[in-house]
Amino acid sequence: MNKKTSFIALALLLSTTAGRAQNVSDKDKNAFARATSSLHGELELATQVAKEYNPLWLASNDNGLSDAMGTNYSLAAYVGHEEYEKPYKWRLSWGLSLQASLLPKNCFNDSTEPYFVIPQAFVDVDYKKVRLSIGSKQKHEFELKGELTSGSQTFGNNALPVPAVRFEIPEYIGIGKWIGIKGHFGYGIMTDGAWQQDYLEESAARYAKNVLLHTKAGYVRLGNEEVFPVTVEGGLEMATQFGGTVYNYGEEKATIKMPAGISDFIKAVYSGGSDVTDGPYANAGGNTVGSWLFAANYHGKGWGVKAYYDHFFEDHSQMFLQYGWFDGLMGLEVKLPENRFVSRVCYEHIKTSYQSGPISHDHTEALPMQISGGDDYYNHVLYQGWQHFGQAMGNPLFLSPLFRNDATLRFDANRFVAHYVALSGSPVKGLDYTLRYSYLTSWGTYNIPFDTERHQTSLGLHLDWTPERIGRLDLPGWGAFAAIGLDFGRIIHHNRGFMLGITKSF
Repeated sequence: MNKKTSFIALALLLSTTAGRAQNVSDKDKNAFARATSSLHGELELATQVAKEYNPLWLASNDNGLSDAMGTNYSLAAYVGHEEYEKPYKWRLSWGLSLQASLLPKNCFNDSTEPYFVIPQAFVDVDYKKVRLSIGSKQKHEFELKGELTSGSQTFGNNALPVPAVRFEIPEYIGIGKWIGIKGHFGYGIMTDGAWQQDYLEESAARYAKNVLLHTKAGYVRLGNEEVFPVTVEGGLEMATQFGGTVYNYGEEKATIKMPAGISDFIKAVYSGGSDVTDGPYANAGGNTVGSWLFAANYHGKGWGVKAYYDHFFEDHSQMFLQYGWFDGLMGLEVKLPENRFVSRVCYEHIKTSYQSGPISHDHTEALPMQISGGDDYYNHVLYQGWQHFGQAMGNPLFLSPLFRNDATLRFDANRFVAHYVALSGSPVKGLDYTLRYSYLTSWGTYNIPFDTERHQTSLGLHLDWTPERIGRLDLPGWGAFAAIGLDFGRIIHHNRGFMLGITKSF
């Protein structure tokens, strides 16, 4: 039995198992018994068709599962048990998903190439409102932003999830009636080291394996919408890549073992320490990124408004106010009263062109002034930056290196200003749509600027159809989706593509 046949057989077995039911009442079972007796399953068969690259809004914010490079066919299966909303004191949830894809022979590969990926494999243990999460899981952490946002600049869902162990307060815990807190704290390990080595082999570029990842976030909400319709929220998200082994560093193509002792795990929490390559001018150890987040919400009867701000920073120079907050993502999302045409409207303005200014200078005896500019968002001198398998782990408007397929993993257009508009609605029962549009102007990077400013326009339309029945035919759990995307410009160039798929849940 070949791999493809094995995968299909496994998917069918999972779907059959997920459809079984037990006669014992859930109230009579403990958390483990519930987690193994009542399962949920999903199957998805899809294809993406494009001459070269897939358009931006067909290959973004899909947890790394929508390939950026050309036509592909995929079969995905998920099985799990989720009881996050159940009224039990102890809750056990888990999930496992598999995806088999086939890349036909095209400009990116010389032969038809199948590959397999495990996007999710996780176990969550909840006690009241606190959670221990272990494994790879699609988090969908847009947190304080609206549902249609282009994505978080720090914790997006644009790349494959990183396996991690996290302690979480996933929903706000009330401190009195007017204050709520939530957040997480965790450690993980990047899984794309071997992929980086293979992808960068032709250029002999720097790559890293077994890189560790520390993430944390904390949020505060003020207000009580049941008493007064206005609430405000604020929070901090931070992540640090550290440890692992760096290969092909510098002109000597050196191999550098990065420290990963207990003290380095602690230093990652407060972005302390230094790198072994820093010399006399010590910087923070590893690659630290983060965002300050703020949101204001108006909760009307049947409608609402959310205004939000995401200020991104690399290391410490933009974390506080020393260099001014001239970069950021500002957004406004309006939830409209129920109607057949448009349910939500979102506009965002994203500016990343300042980056603490163009000058970076370590203090010397001749010039003692320290100037920590040229932040070079999403890039790093040792690690391959804020990406996983070639796709940005934050906002896709940073235009992931995978769209170039040029054996480099640099973000070459990280200084930009972008406008983003999105609409969603349900014109008929069972049919939902999301329309996205972005226009971006970039100057390249401070280190390698473009010869002239470049522009990129991207458009994407996604349709989801979940009919309850067609004529006399009942279709419980069946669905279909279709999408089309267009790109025009000089950064990721002109791309055309579409996506089709069918789904079945059990």
